[in-house]
Amino acid sequence: MCDQFKLKVRFFNPLLYQLSYRAEIPIVVPSGTASPQTPLTPKCQTGDEPNAKMQPISRFWLFEQMFAENKSVFVSLVGALLAGVLYCTLHLLNSWLFKFVEVSDHINLVYLPAFIRLASVLILGMVWGTLGTSVGCLMLLNWSHDANIWISLANLCVSAGVAALSVYVLQTLARRRLSIIRLVDLVQLALLYALLNALLHHALWSAIDPSQLLYPAQMFEMVLGDINGALIGALVLRWIALKSKLTLLLRHRVSENAPR
Repeated sequence: MCDQFKLKVRFFNPLLYQLSYRAEIPIVVPSGTASPQTPLTPKCQTGDEPNAKMQPISRFWLFEQMFAENKSVFVSLVGALLAGVLYCTLHLLNSWLFKFVEVSDHINLVYLPAFIRLASVLILGMVWGTLGTSVGCLMLLNWSHDANIWISLANLCVSAGVAALSVYVLQTLARRRLSIIRLVDLVQLALLYALLNALLHHALWSAIDPSQLLYPAQMFEMVLGDINGALIGALVLRWIALKSKLTLLLRHRVSENAPR
């Protein structure tokens, strides 16, 4: 029965077969002796045992085995997707709520999604946080008013990467990790992010989309809008972190990713 089960999996999904039925490899146990690693196969009885038959297997057994050793990756991926949906939703909501202070499609005097960009990087990490913002920007392409798709993708790259760049620069200057419960860290990060975001976007528009350059003061307005949105969100994040176990979860995540 086990052989038949393997053949079926191998026929319908060869890659899944390789993942699920990898060859045994020697590993070193704490005592120092080598022992073979138990293969990820369903437990079956041998033919010598009476009434030999395969034990019941869950229909999701293969997927459980695939994610057993990569739970952190799976959780981070789900977090990035949720961050992307939240970013897209908040962007559309922000455009509706603060339409009266909107300067252009890319500039608003109160831009709350700026906080989501920073929060995604602070909570999920630079890679997964940037991925989350990228997912949100891709979802917003349906509402884009840019001249062509290439300009939209260029704006996407800047919008998705500027938060991680800000965190990296500030951590490099401070020579330590940033804390989401330290108001000084959040304020400094919001200011640096707002400045870098405006500079990079205006440099991009100067090169490939001059139609976005309306008047000189718009750069200051973009900085102001990002600061307002990032600070409002940062204060909310700090309050949530103080009232919940978010700080402990982040510390646990950092300890897991730390080199040993």
